[in-house]
Formats: sequence, structure tokens, C-alpha cells
Amino acid sequence: MFALVVVLLPVQYWFARASPWGEPYPALLMPPFDGTRTDRHGRPSGESVAIVVSFGDGTVESVPLRTLLAMAPSGQIMAIAHIALKPKPPPPLDSPTSPSSLRGFLKRVLPGLPLRMARMNYWSGPDPLTVEWLRTRMRELFPGRRAMRVTADWYVDTYVWHADRWMRQRTRSLSLDVPL
Repeated sequence: MFALVVVLLPVQYWFARASPWGEPYPALLMPPFDGTRTDRHGRPSGESVAIVVSFGDGTVESVPLRTLLAMAPSGQIMAIAHIALKPKPPPPLDSPTSPSSLRGFLKRVLPGLPLRMARMNYWSGPDPLTVEWLRTRMRELFPGRRAMRVTADWYVDTYVWHADRWMRQRTRSLSLDVPL
């Protein structure tokens, strides 16, 4: 058994660090602890999303992402938002959903993997199941009100030291309107 683990650890390391499929689960690796994400000027930065709901009566209301995705594991909320609510470029002609020997094999053996990779990297608009889920979630969060549209505004947040405290500077990077 020990020999098997010794042989499989380099394979797992390759999957976690170099493969396009990401880290296997469960993995015997610790996080890389790369440090703080910074912008080109060395200032701490990150990404955030603001969800705004527009109603039929002309009013708008903000919904925290944690409220929108309340049933999701907290560690996966941003990953779910990236897949479902963040616009991406359209898929190329040789996208992960097109046939090739490796992709065809993976599609048969692990049918969800090529679809996940395509949805993380490419965009053809909001998935109809996502739109239906948003309709249902808006009815749950706002009973008696008719939501017409959900907008996801994506921001790059940069933190700057100013007057003895950190100040957040927000720059909108992308926006997605989902008509309901």
C-alpha cells in the first residue's frame, strides 16, 4: 500500500499543479499559500460581485451574493458565481464540447468534466437552468414582488493605504444582465 501511495503522489501532484483538469478530490496536498493577490503596482486586490434585482414596479434592490447562494457551501460561492454569473468569451470552434480523441474519451468516462471546463472558460449566455433557478430564488427572496431582471456587476477591488487605514477602490470590470 505504501508503494502505491508513493507512486500515485507524483501523478496527483501533476493533476493539481500542471493539468488543465485541476486538483483531484480528495487530494493529499496543502494549499500553495502563494500570498496576497496584488495588482501590477503591488497593491492588494481581489474580485467581487454585486447582485442587483430590478422589479416590475421600477424599484431595484441589492442582494448579497451569500444571500443569493445561501444553500451553497461558503467556500464555493465565488466559484459558483464565476461559472453561472460571469460573462466569458464565446467558445472557439475546438471547444471542450467538440469531439477529439481525448475529449471524446473524457466525455464518455467523465461526462461532467468537459462541460464544467467549457462553462468555466467560455460563454454562450446564461444557462436556461440558471435562469430558471434565479426566477425561483427571486420568488423565495421577494415573495409578492415580480423580479424582471438580475444584474451581476463584477468589480476589481484594490486596497490602498490612505490616512492611516485601508481604502477600497472599486473598478467595474464586467456586467451580466439576466432577464427573468
